[in-house]
Amino acid sequence: MDNHQLDISRRYSKLYNSILLVEQMDQLGEYLENYDEYIKDKTLYGLPANNAKFCDEFTKIIDKLLS
Repeated sequence: MDNHQLDISRRYSKLYNSILLVEQMDQLGEYLENYDEYIKDKTLYGLPANNAKFCDEFTKIIDKLLS
């Protein structure tokens, strides 16, 4: 990623508060292992992230289809 891409990513992350910006590759594992903790305060257009809810509901749909 060049500086231009990093600058855009920083601005987007600050403006929309909806992405995790990992600037140091040695921190990537920490972010992945503690994703839920990092993402809990992130929002998109004022709406909280709903990854866990989506996964739970999707799992229910798949279970229903397979049973």
